[in-house]
Amino acid sequence: MLHVETALYDFTYLKYDYPASVILLSAMKVSFVALLGTIITARLADNAKGTRFDQTAEVRCLSLGNLVSGFFGGTPVMGALVLTGVNLQSGGTDKLVQLCVSMCSLFIILIFMPAFVYTPLACMSSILMVSAYRLVPVKPMINLWKLDRSEFWILIITAVFFVQYDGAVGLTVGGIISILRHAIKENSQLRVESSVLDPLGWLVISSNEALTYVNASQFESQVEEHLSSGLEHNVIDLTAVPFMDMDAIISLQQIQKYAAKKGQNVYILEPQSSLARECTSC
Repeated sequence: MLHVETALYDFTYLKYDYPASVILLSAMKVSFVALLGTIITARLADNAKGTRFDQTAEVRCLSLGNLVSGFFGGTPVMGALVLTGVNLQSGGTDKLVQLCVSMCSLFIILIFMPAFVYTPLACMSSILMVSAYRLVPVKPMINLWKLDRSEFWILIITAVFFVQYDGAVGLTVGGIISILRHAIKENSQLRVESSVLDPLGWLVISSNEALTYVNASQFESQVEEHLSSGLEHNVIDLTAVPFMDMDAIISLQQIQKYAAKKGQNVYILEPQSSLARECTSC
């Protein structure tokens, strides 16, 4: 009979003499995939629930989790797409859900692991496949096809490389293509200004920078800060914005939802980008 031993720690990895180049290359590759995978997972959850996650806190917790896991010889940790999808579908959106999951996982490892190792791989694979299939962003893909087919094909190319070769390769290829296409600027260059129209008392918020996935979250945060003035009528002037991608459009929709919750009206002046002009129909 197969004998299964379980332990919460294993320092045998310290006995092996791995070349420094192999360790550094592997660490950089895993870190890249873990960071982007976690951010993508958080963005998918944000888009599904209309929230916005704290990027700084997320990265710090990811780093700490990998540090602890690596010290005990464990596998790398990152935001789990499948687990996130299951949480969203079951209504588990509170922070306590992850704590409960961790406690249940620890309980299973300590008590039921000898039985769980006999779970058929076909059964586990079917669970993962169904959960992953339900995470496919059908509506955003349809919007991309209608509004910006270049972004749609970047998504397809990234997915093909991700499945065919490796997650790191897919994310790298997709990121490079997108960066080259947008020729984006640094986040620090984004400026969002506001002024009050007298005697109407309307707040006018404007920007003249290209809005892309790099600065969309920052733009959303700055606009919400201006909206905190509490004026009932607000105008977002995008006539000087040369380009907007799908992430910027999603941020505009989130801004409208944020204002509606506070009883404020937001009017968007037509931007130059033909893609952004369609945002209200998304």
